[in-house]
Amino acid sequence: MKPRAVGRLAPALAAALTLSGCWPFGPSAAQPKPKVPPSAPAKPPAKAPASGTGSAAPADAEFGKLPEARLKPIGPPKGSEPKTPAEIVAALGAKRPGQRILGLVAARRTRPAEALGALAKMARRDPIFAGAAVEVLAAYPDPAGLRALLGALESAHVEARVAAARGLAERGIPAGGEVEKALLPVLGRDRDWRARAAAARALALGAEGNYGLAAAQALEARMNAPDEHEPVRLECAAALARTPGNAEGWEYLSTAAFAREGDRAIRGLELAAEAGGARGAAILGAALASDRTELWTTALRLFELVGRDAAIQALAARLRAGGEVGRRSALALAPFEGARLLPEIVKALEEGSQVLRAAACPALARAGGAAAAPALERKLLDERETSAVRAAAAAALGRCGGPGSAPTLRRVAEKDSDPVVRAAARNALELLAARLANQGPATADPAELERLAFSRWALVASEGPNAVRLRDGGGAVRVCQVGDEVALGYRLARILGPGEEPTAPEALLAGPDAAERECLRAILAKGNRAVVLAVPGVRGLRP
Repeated sequence: MKPRAVGRLAPALAAALTLSGCWPFGPSAAQPKPKVPPSAPAKPPAKAPASGTGSAAPADAEFGKLPEARLKPIGPPKGSEPKTPAEIVAALGAKRPGQRILGLVAARRTRPAEALGALAKMARRDPIFAGAAVEVLAAYPDPAGLRALLGALESAHVEARVAAARGLAERGIPAGGEVEKALLPVLGRDRDWRARAAAARALALGAEGNYGLAAAQALEARMNAPDEHEPVRLECAAALARTPGNAEGWEYLSTAAFAREGDRAIRGLELAAEAGGARGAAILGAALASDRTELWTTALRLFELVGRDAAIQALAARLRAGGEVGRRSALALAPFEGARLLPEIVKALEEGSQVLRAAACPALARAGGAAAAPALERKLLDERETSAVRAAAAAALGRCGGPGSAPTLRRVAEKDSDPVVRAAARNALELLAARLANQGPATADPAELERLAFSRWALVASEGPNAVRLRDGGGAVRVCQVGDEVALGYRLARILGPGEEPTAPEALLAGPDAAERECLRAILAKGNRAVVLAVPGVRGLRP
């Protein structure tokens, strides 16, 4: 089976195979089959209680706790992928799940009109692959694809109804149109909260805040229903927040984002970020200042969704204030202003809390590229640092390092005393090797090439408090003052004598050798790049 034939069908197939116990997603086919009673005939979706009536939603169904699934090993697919429309239809109707898998993949790849009926039947009746069948139907062009998705909203299987709502959202949902009207019964009366949440999300993404009157009223009703499950209420609030001038949805999201329940707060932040704009950025900015780690780390990774202007507007004052929150703000702005904020990101890597130092590693890699590799190597080699931060530095090196980073990662992977750091270095080394293999020598990063060029240079001795004697790659020796251009656009930025700690950003970016306190060190800098030349302190004593 060709990987590209799976396409967007893969998530649905994986979920179906996991629930069914199919190897390699679930139990092995060699395991004994559990006794499963015959399935009862499918029943049409039941009605949910209307807003304000019925018992309150059970707490254990709020987030992440779904009904238990019966597992029945079915074994891996056998045989070859069907080729003709007739073979595909036969495979979709086969009793063996493996054959149905092959039929779904072939139907997704070729989309024969003859398979529409078989796929619609699977969406209504197949307890394992109903959702996957709807994913395939979503790939069909309109009007056939649209009619099939509307029909799947009435499936007895919640996976199919959820997939249908998602497919309709991708097509766009005109205000007051047929699709919007078809989603309203699912939002208001479907027996499963997952389908109701999917309908609200489909309206949010497909209509983008432009709803008909009935849809707007239904979203408000479900958001305000005390007996509704919290994920549904949050999706409704997010849909309403996309409507210009609607304050009620934003107020609900803001309240949820700072709830004591962690799952609710994180989902509220995610939906606020998706809605975006100044109000979404303001909610993320407030969460960034929280003392709850799960809130500010979530906000940190979500700022990229709200856009550059909104992020800067929300974080400018916090960035200027400095401190821990100012450093968090610098990391949040790294996707937009990483190069300009590189000194603040380096400071977060050095002076922040443990969680902030770990978060600064990928931010530094993104902002500095290969130029960040020396600073990350220094953090990785610092055995006084925590395992979490060193592991984060290793992972970041795998994403931005060049050939010069490979020896450092290999040494840590083989010899470091911390098993967590060794494992992170091994993974980073594999990622680095794959990156370099795909890029080839013609695409080597300039910072890496410059770093290799300066490896042929040497610091000979000190020539006073503001000058050093350097030997270039050709063997010529000359004296350079602080501020002089040395080579390749680099200037002598700083001289560190024995015993002096590196504190300036350019020194911290220069790499592990900059932290060797027993050495005389010359820091060369160009923009956001830096290298270090060092000799033992006995040869570099300042007068």
